Amino acid sequence: MPTASRNLGKLVCDRYSEIAGRLNAMWFSGVDLDNGLPFLPMKSDEGKAYWNETSYCISFALANRELMMRRICEVIIALYFSAKSVISRKISAHLWSIIFCKIPDKKTD
Repeated sequence: MPTASRNLGKLVCDRYSEIAGRLNAMWFSGVDLDNGLPFLPMKSDEGKAYWNETSYCISFALANRELMMRRICEVIIALYFSAKSVISRKISAHLWSIIFCKIPDKKTD
């Protein structure tokens, strides 16, 4: 099930890749920007911000999946007990008819 968490992570990645590319060019880092792998030093403000936002994206994705699983389990449990109840009522009605209703014997010719 889509949760939008991938898109959020991609947006953060794209944003900081663009920032890292600009900073790498400014620092004359020698990183080939065409390969799509610019870097951010983790101790820089940008690196810390990237880490925090990425951590948030991971937490967001985990929370979404936990919520989806909880709701799926609730539906499965509700369906299970609902089905069990229907089956139980049918069995009870059948037993009631056997025990308390006079069922005519088949006559053979």
